[in-house]
Amino acid sequence: MDTRRAGSSLPGSNGEKRQGPSAGPSPGKPGASLRTQA
Repeated sequence: MDTRRAGSSLPGSNGEKRQGPSAGPSPGKPGASLRTQA
């Protein structure tokens, strides 16, 4: 339940898996990481 909310805001749970290594240097900015990969 909270895992989905935490994953979107805090990279590490689901955000890190979706963004990959990009989530590390870009915490709190999932949009930028997704655009870099895409």
